[in-house]
Amino acid sequence: MEIYHVGNVEEAVALANKLKAEGQYDWFRGQVRDWPPHSSLIRHRARKDDAVEYDAEHRLDLFCNWVNSIPELQYLMQPKHVHDLFAIMQHYGIPTHYIDFTTDPAVAGFFAADTATPPTAANACIYCLNTEDLMSLWDVFKEGRQGTTIELVTISVTNLWRLEAQKGVFLFADYNWDIDYPMDRILFPYSGYPSFPTRARMYPEHKSPLEQLLDQYFSIEAATFTAAKVRRLIDEFRKRGGTGSYTDWNVWKEGFSPEAFPDATRLRDFRSWNPDALRPWQTNAEERFEHTVGSTMQLQLKPNASAADVKSSVEFGIREILRSDPTIRLRAVDWVFKDPPDRLPITQLNDAIRAVWNGVRRLPYTDAEISEALGSVAALCMLSKSVDPLNELLGEGMRVGFSSSDGSGSVGWISLGSLRRAMRADLPDLVGPEHRELARDVRKVFKIIYNPRLLFDFNEFKGAFAREVIPAQALMQRSPILYNPAQLWIFGIP
Repeated sequence: MEIYHVGNVEEAVALANKLKAEGQYDWFRGQVRDWPPHSSLIRHRARKDDAVEYDAEHRLDLFCNWVNSIPELQYLMQPKHVHDLFAIMQHYGIPTHYIDFTTDPAVAGFFAADTATPPTAANACIYCLNTEDLMSLWDVFKEGRQGTTIELVTISVTNLWRLEAQKGVFLFADYNWDIDYPMDRILFPYSGYPSFPTRARMYPEHKSPLEQLLDQYFSIEAATFTAAKVRRLIDEFRKRGGTGSYTDWNVWKEGFSPEAFPDATRLRDFRSWNPDALRPWQTNAEERFEHTVGSTMQLQLKPNASAADVKSSVEFGIREILRSDPTIRLRAVDWVFKDPPDRLPITQLNDAIRAVWNGVRRLPYTDAEISEALGSVAALCMLSKSVDPLNELLGEGMRVGFSSSDGSGSVGWISLGSLRRAMRADLPDLVGPEHRELARDVRKVFKIIYNPRLLFDFNEFKGAFAREVIPAQALMQRSPILYNPAQLWIFGIP
């Protein structure tokens, strides 16, 4: 085992680059401390805590079940894509036997500094690995390690931009492999982050289609574990003599109250929701990080503009850009706003515009719907300190909750006028007399029906979703933001 000592992270990266150029090493791993480079699953099991191990296994099961429920991700469950599946889990913190490495020493330097609690005494570290040497030795000592595996994993996972940005590779090791192969390393006093690469480069602010879906999954996972924790707390409280109960939210199987609709056969999906009409909304575009991210577009604003003026300016500018460059929707654009009004919070606007642009550009919204959505986002950011920015900008409306087919949910806002235009006109004729008043009231109708496929004309609904519901989610800083109305199964009162 070779140990190199240098003065700081910059010197460590420079040395690692030199050693790579000389052919001594080809993979690198940065750590804030030089603890053993074991997989996260090995570290979990070393704690010998049944609850911790159960949670790790439960997370694996939840994720695989979710992947299997998403049509565009089901390929990940095929044996030939097992590394892709586990690479995603590894990058998002689900314990696996995969260990992150990179082919770029600068990336290793970043991770040797990446901590919220900087060490005061211990050395930071860049591990240096010669993969050919490791696998040659593994051929020798694996006979004495029956039932264990070491494998080099070099893959390109579709739309996993984090992996691309970090030039990531993986070592699969299902035991404490360093006892057989202690890695060479560069040690140095912790000296903070290097000037390059930045966190924004390592964890791209733009999100790919896969990463947006993963936001939805982790909201489901968090809700699942929170619900389980609440149940355990209630059970423990009751064992100590307390009283309490946990009630699951009851849903109507078909998304409407059977009591309200005497003849449910008359309540059919709008033709605008049929599978052929919605096929363009089933997107699975593959986008490479280096080809998609990096474009910048500038929009001129007026320093003394009102929120309505900002909305109009942004809407006009983006509509003209979309008209003049049809390929712009293939790129993750950084929008730059020149001479913004003082009341317009630029950081908030940049974050919101980036998220909404990447969420809508891949979907078959019209250019007009996209430009209106982004114009509304800009105006709502400017009004974010107002008492009621949504009503102020878009007219009288109501807060709504909705859920996608995978179980992820969000909250937004829609105007009453948009609801009326999108809602089926024959609804009062389909309910019994005692429910007719509810059917006529756009605020109360969700008490008897919340299946959007039965309630709305899709073409009207998706326009309102783009213009109002998506910008409202951005204003509320929802995570995840749901962008695709074709995937909604519930829409109603939160």
